[in-house]
This record gives sequence, C-alpha cells and structure tokens, in this order.
Amino acid sequence: MTEQSIIALARADARRRHSGDAWGVGGGLLGAGAMFVGGIFGLITTYSDPGFLVGVAVGPLPVPLLFSLLPVSVPEPPQLEDAAPGQREVYRQTFIGESRRLRRTSAFKAELGALILVGGFFVLIFLV
Repeated sequence: MTEQSIIALARADARRRHSGDAWGVGGGLLGAGAMFVGGIFGLITTYSDPGFLVGVAVGPLPVPLLFSLLPVSVPEPPQLEDAAPGQREVYRQTFIGESRRLRRTSAFKAELGALILVGGFFVLIFLV
C-alpha cells in the first residue's frame, strides 16, 4: 500500500468510528457549564457586565482542547496485517490526529449552539 492510501484509510476509519453526537452532547454540556462558571467569574472579578460577557465567551474555550487530549484507541485494520512497521505508524498517527480533530470539531459546534442558546436566554432575561 502507498502512504497516501494508508492515510486515506486511517482518515476514513476515524470518521467511521467517530460518534459526533456523543462528543457534541458532552461538549455542549461542559461548554454550557464552563460558560456559566466563566460568566460568574468574570462578573465577580470585574463587577461589570463586560466582564460577564467576556467570561461567557472565554469560559468554554478549553473544552474542545481537553476532548482532543483524551486517549484514542487505534484499531488494527485487516489491510495492514502484512504491512511494515513504518506503514502501521503512519496509519496510527493519522488515525489519532483525525480522531482528535473530529472530537474538537464536534465539541466546538455543540459549544457554539450552547452559546447561542445561553445568549438568547440572557437576552430574554435582560429584556424582561
């Protein structure tokens, strides 16, 4: 197998094994909690509404990074049973990188949705 076909196989396997909904729910829940904590921390430290807004915006930023740091289990595809160790390492590194990228993307999209929902909630509270 060529290196390009190994990379394509690893990316396809990572996309197939990725559970975007599960990572999205986790990212949304942790992101909403981090927004709350960040907003309260920003409000307490600055005693003003801009500090609250900055805290809500900055609070959830570490969540996708934390998700990408979790360990990844790499499957052994049958196509690489007779492959050289270097080819297996290319597959392993590509699979890990793609899995981590997919986790970050899923968590970020969910956090963006949570930010819109939380922002809409606070707009409603401030209007009433």
